[in-house]
Amino acid sequence: MPIRGQWLVILLLGLLQQAPTRPTEEQNFRIGGTVLDALSGLPLTRTEVSIAATNGMGMTASVFTGANGRFLFEHLKPGKYVLSARCRGYGEQNFQQHENYTTAVAVGMALGSEGLVFRLLPGASIGGQAKDEFSDPVRGAQVMLFREGMGNGRRSIHLQRQVTTDDEGRYRFGGLQPGRYYLAVSAHPWYAQHRTMPLEQQVTELGSGTIGLGRIVEQNTSLDVVYPVTYYSGATDSARASAITLQPGERATADFTLQPVPAFHLRLKAPGMDLAQGGGVRVMQSILNDYQTYLPGQTTATGKDSIEVGGIPPGHVIIGLDAPNGKERPSWRQDVEASRDTELNLTESAGGTVISGIVKAAGTTSLPQQAAVGIYDRETGTTFYAGISADGKFEFQNAALKPGKYDLSITNAPGFYVDQVQAVGAKVSGRSFELGTTEPVRLAVEISQGLGRVEGVALREGKPAAGAMILLVPQDLQSDPSLFQRDQSDSDGTFTLAAVPPGRYTVVAIEDGWDQEWAKPSILKQWLSGGEAVQVAPNGRCTIKIKVR
Repeated sequence: MPIRGQWLVILLLGLLQQAPTRPTEEQNFRIGGTVLDALSGLPLTRTEVSIAATNGMGMTASVFTGANGRFLFEHLKPGKYVLSARCRGYGEQNFQQHENYTTAVAVGMALGSEGLVFRLLPGASIGGQAKDEFSDPVRGAQVMLFREGMGNGRRSIHLQRQVTTDDEGRYRFGGLQPGRYYLAVSAHPWYAQHRTMPLEQQVTELGSGTIGLGRIVEQNTSLDVVYPVTYYSGATDSARASAITLQPGERATADFTLQPVPAFHLRLKAPGMDLAQGGGVRVMQSILNDYQTYLPGQTTATGKDSIEVGGIPPGHVIIGLDAPNGKERPSWRQDVEASRDTELNLTESAGGTVISGIVKAAGTTSLPQQAAVGIYDRETGTTFYAGISADGKFEFQNAALKPGKYDLSITNAPGFYVDQVQAVGAKVSGRSFELGTTEPVRLAVEISQGLGRVEGVALREGKPAAGAMILLVPQDLQSDPSLFQRDQSDSDGTFTLAAVPPGRYTVVAIEDGWDQEWAKPSILKQWLSGGEAVQVAPNGRCTIKIKVR
């Protein structure tokens, strides 16, 4: 190149470097829209709208809507953002939220991230006061709020929140969505005493020949009382609990008066075990759809091979015991119908099949800490868990497992899945096994690493569809619920189902699936014909396009 030409190029480069830098397309990506009242359709002013990047990089920002309800975020990097909003009288809500899922807003070239309409429902509330039999406030009572609705494809009653009463016995739940709610209160009389005598002085022979407990001698036996779990409005039986139906923005009041009842005592015997070396006793009660809550106020007296537990309320309770480490039976659990002082022998079987085994992790000699084996009962829908020891052993004790079909899973072990199962005393099919008798069963479970991933785009009339329910369905429709996975398609129609155990599945996209009992095989079968079949390999990734039904 001639020297004159070289000088010309140098001059041009210098001019370009001195010119002001123009904003790039990447710096001008925006998210904008309007926040409306979902009932009236009117714009909501002074509403705080927030975004947070879904990539975990910590990018967050907030703005307030103006008089026209509009909001705008500018100079965003390409990616996806979770959009949320809150204002006075409206609980915090995510954009197009269903259960724990939301539509993330995708930002980038040719992606529509403006003109969004964010509809907020006015928040309802329930509040009240808990008092005792003397009309004094009950401080520190646990108030549990349950909601009736869809959860994981089944219509059920599930715990939504819980709070503790203040010094005046008051509580409040705010920002509630419309629906049917139930309330339960658990507390302990401040004056109650469950003092025990030495264990060897308590044994008496009953007329039936069984061993029971003599009534505990106290300074004042009238103080040996408890408050049973009490439901709104005043029932102590969950079947008689009253529902509170909330409309958007409604404020409901639910007060409680707790009444004491005589407490019972349980003596737990474990011949051959030294319980004096430690171990914790747990007393729980199932309330409303088998949610288990710990009961307050129990006291224990410990002998060498016996433990006495006081302050037991009448009715169905669950007694758990964690014995000292290194013992042959590290844990124990028993359902008890408490109607009198009684004695239980920990070394006697609670009925059902005893299942034990060993877990081996392919490709490694160490197992994840805190890992546990899960057994899902297809008939009852209950999942039992047993911890895995350092040498890979596990045992289900007092689980009352009856003949039937069960699915195996691994929990508290990120990245692992059940790969192979072998059994002595049971029939095995894949990750499932079938019990035919109550004889002991021995399992050999091999777990592996290498979960797969399914991702894609949901389409409606050939265009990306936002807000659709994406459901991953295993080949066996009655499999362990943990094999079913869900997502909600984002604003660009994309979705991701991560941590999928290898196997054959069908992916479906449903427009109004959030209110459907999709856990029922009869409903799933109606959707499968319009789904996309996928075979997930270890560490595999499947990319699909699927039509929204």
